Amino acid sequence: MLYLSQISFKMNPETFRFLGELNFTYKAHQLVSLTQPENAQGGRVLWRLESAKNKLPKLLVQTDFVPDFVRLEASEFGKFVEKPEVKKIKIDTKIGQQFGFKVRVNPTMREFVKNLPKGKRGPRLPILEISELAKWILRKEENSGFKIYHSQIDPEAPLIFKKPNGDAVVLYSTCLSGKLIITDSALFLETVGKGLGSAKGFGFGMISLKRIADKGDE
Repeated sequence: MLYLSQISFKMNPETFRFLGELNFTYKAHQLVSLTQPENAQGGRVLWRLESAKNKLPKLLVQTDFVPDFVRLEASEFGKFVEKPEVKKIKIDTKIGQQFGFKVRVNPTMREFVKNLPKGKRGPRLPILEISELAKWILRKEENSGFKIYHSQIDPEAPLIFKKPNGDAVVLYSTCLSGKLIITDSALFLETVGKGLGSAKGFGFGMISLKRIADKGDE
């Protein structure tokens, strides 16, 4: 079972300081991690910052466990977040079912490096060209249980932040949206649960879906 939480922000100075943080992406990562119960083991957390015209953005958080907001409300973030709204996600995963979708991804590929020690892989490199992005999407389709038949590819500004150890991180962002059709029910559900692509802990990979009604439903 999957759960979708919507975390809204209060209109106060703490909110604007948080949203304007140079290290916002890492802070948001810390915030959403607090939706997991303290004694819970494992569990997948996916999230995306969703902007709205003339409104404060919201955090959409998908989990494969019932979220618990006790730690969030008691944290430094509790001063400026509203009580989150939570709902169960029910997905019709029959083969042939169509959905409108939206996902923010961090498309990367592994650099080939000769003579690496066994078990080691080359560094991840960002995919920036639209033609290469299209190939990346096709590769993901093959292993994810869906086929995209209408898409829009929107490159976004890169996310830049620092880890606690001081290391700088640059993540290139692309927003994909459009329409898809399910080709493998089990694989599609697995993909929605685990997310798409890399850097999932930092706001990438969460697939939002809106079912397209069959003609027989009308």
